Amino acid sequence: KFLSSVSDQPNYWLGRHLEESHDFAGAAAAFESSLTALPGNPVAWWKLGDTKSKLGDAASAASAYEEVLRIFPAHLAARRKLSELREGRR
Repeated sequence: KFLSSVSDQPNYWLGRHLEESHDFAGAAAAFESSLTALPGNPVAWWKLGDTKSKLGDAASAASAYEEVLRIFPAHLAARRKLSELREGRR
């Protein structure tokens, strides 16, 4: 359900490509742009959290993971990542 809603979002796919190329700042910007069109999509929030974490921006990563959990409370990986961030691990 959630992946199908990002399938037509070029900024989401650009973010995935930039993340794979280790351009985490560019990826984060692309995921943020995709969230303008689909603010309720936990997949894009998850990817934003991952890229913000890779950039060392723990506060923004935590906010993104919190948004994942607000939208999709059963997302165990987001819960784990958020717990790690709060414990000072990335």
